[in-house]
This record gives sequence, structure tokens and C-alpha cells, in this order.
Amino acid sequence: DFAKNEPVWLADLEALASLGTHGAHANNIHRDLMAKMQALPRLPEPFHAKLKFAEPLGWQDQGIMLPHEMFSVIYHKYPKTWRKSVLPSEHKLHEWWEHVEEHPQMLNHPIKTRDQRARCGVPLAIHGDGVPITGIGKGWCKLMTMFTWSSLLGSGSTLDMLFWIWSVFDKLCHTGGCDGTMQSFFAILKWSFFWLWIGKWPDEDWYNPLSAAGKKAGPFLAAGFFGVLFDIEGELEYLTLHLDLPRHSLQSGPCCLCRATMRGDKYWADFRANAAWLSCCWAPTEWLNWPNRSSNALFQLPGVTAVSIALDYMHCKYLGSDMYQFGSVLYMLCYFVLTGTPLANVHTCWAFMKEFNKTHNTGSRYRYLNKLTMFCRKSGYPKLRESK
Repeated sequence: DFAKNEPVWLADLEALASLGTHGAHANNIHRDLMAKMQALPRLPEPFHAKLKFAEPLGWQDQGIMLPHEMFSVIYHKYPKTWRKSVLPSEHKLHEWWEHVEEHPQMLNHPIKTRDQRARCGVPLAIHGDGVPITGIGKGWCKLMTMFTWSSLLGSGSTLDMLFWIWSVFDKLCHTGGCDGTMQSFFAILKWSFFWLWIGKWPDEDWYNPLSAAGKKAGPFLAAGFFGVLFDIEGELEYLTLHLDLPRHSLQSGPCCLCRATMRGDKYWADFRANAAWLSCCWAPTEWLNWPNRSSNALFQLPGVTAVSIALDYMHCKYLGSDMYQFGSVLYMLCYFVLTGTPLANVHTCWAFMKEFNKTHNTGSRYRYLNKLTMFCRKSGYPKLRESK
């Protein structure tokens, strides 16, 4: 049955069955298994670069999983992952470029000069964020900034979608000029994404010409497919600290996507349809000509400007708004939609939820939801209480 759907599974089962001469020599099974496991990982070796850190660390060797190398290996060695997480089909790719045709980033974007964009240009994103590593939940918690890349056409879980590049404790970084830790890293990252844009193995800069990667110079990375850095994703602190974009508390201009201000005619909190700040959104050419634009190396890539910034949604929305929405839905159901008394309607809703969770094998955060006070408050709008 496995072979009908995925022949690779049958090959794996046959390999396992052959261990220890098909079980005849049980004491050799572990040895044979380890020998087979050594050949399984087909990922590229990390690219090693010397980066300067704060004293007393100084110059340290760092392993970086270069996006263009991963892009190539996934295409050639992991076709299932390519179809799931990078490019489901050329039809999806063509549809995607049609849908973003009116996106502000597409104005004079160099991708328009490439005839193969709708068939070969895979839109990519890079994401950076601080992740608690030590002292989680404590006052002395230490964060490590994680850098990952992904395809905007992929689907699946976070583990399926994101490909790790590098990570670093911010407090260890050297903040000097051109040899700063982050400046050096972003220069390497820009180089990798540039060759993803070209779609070929690099023939200049970091590779030693005599290295295995250096000897690949020239051929296509993935049979003609190339990458287009379309989204730079992150939360506000990351955008300021690592991408050299305007700080969100800056009075004269807190936004990286427009020229709104904290006060005055272009007040950012003016939500009217004719608000002045709406006419101040950046266009790619205007931003590139702005003398105060970011100096980060990523913005030297073809087509990458402030318009490429995609704010991290989990850091943009007020997470508590979900509880107001849930509470409001329950309030409308119990007081206006269902025919029973409000209390009876609560029991009806809770019975439905329990049955739904049981049918779909879905866990519930609530042990009970049988009181109006679970979402009705003495004052203010309805809000669903947290489970205890």
C-alpha cells in the first residue's frame, strides 16, 4: 500500500528489513543502521564565515545556511519538500504573479524585465525575530534573534515552511562600522539572495574558487528557477534594530511604509478616508531617492525597498481582541439569535461546542462554559474570560 502512494517509503522499509543480514546477525543491526543513516542527510554543509563579536569574543567562526544553497538542494534532493514548501506548481506561480501585479512593490520592479518571471521566479520572504532561549518566562530571559527564509507559495506548518539561516544573541554582537557582526552577516545574506535572483551558482565573492561550492560556479541553482525576495518580515523592534528602519516612537516619522508623523497634519492615528498620511505612502523610486533611507545591505537587492516590508501580524494586532470577538459572538447568539433564555442558550452553545470537539477530535481550553458571566461583564463590551 505504501508503494502505491510513495515508492520511497517501500525503499526505506526494505533498507530497514535488510539490517543485520535480514536479522540473521542481530548484533550487527545497530552498526548497519548507523552506516545507512550517515548517508541520509543531503543538506549542504553550513557556510563558514568569520564574524566579529563584542570583546572578549572577537572574531568567531559562524555556520550560516545560505538560502541559495538550500534552494538548490531542496529542488534537486527533496522534491516532495519543493512541491509542498517552495513551489506547488507552475500554475500557482503564474497565478501569484498575476495577483500581485497591482502591489506597490511591482512599480518599476526589475522582475518585469525577466521573461520567465511567471514560470520560474519564486517569491521569497525573510523573517527575523527574537526567541527566548534561556530563562524563559523569567526577568533574566535571554533572547536569540533567529533568521529564516520561506517561499510565499508554500503551505504547511511553521516547521514545514521556514528554513533556518542563522541565529545570534544580540548582546554579543559587535556594533562597529563595516566589520560589525550584523553588517557582515547581512552582507553575506545579500550576496546569497542576489545569486538566488540570478538563479545560478555564484562565481564571485565569498566562495573559495577551489572549494566544492566554488567549483560549481556558473550552472543553474534549480534548473532555471530563481528566487525573488518579495517580503521582509519582522516586528517593530527588529525592523529598527537590525534593518535600520525608523523607530516606531519617532515623532517625525514612526512608520517604515509611509511618512506619517506622531503629531500634526499627518497624524498616524487619523483613520478618516481622506487622512493626510494616506497620500504619503512610500513608492519604490521615492524611497530609493530618500537620503535617510536604510543602509541595510538587503535594500541593495533588485526590487527591495521599504515597500517590501511586511509587518509581523502577531505583533501588529492586539491579541486580546480575539476574546472580545468571541464574547461578542456568544452575546449575540444568547441574547438575540437563539430562541431560548440567555442562560439556556449558553448551555445550548456549550453542548454544541463539546459535541463538535468530540466529533473532530479537537481539544478544548475550557472545562466548562455554562455561565453568562463567562462573557458578560458589569461594564464594557462582552469579552470571553480566559480559561483557568
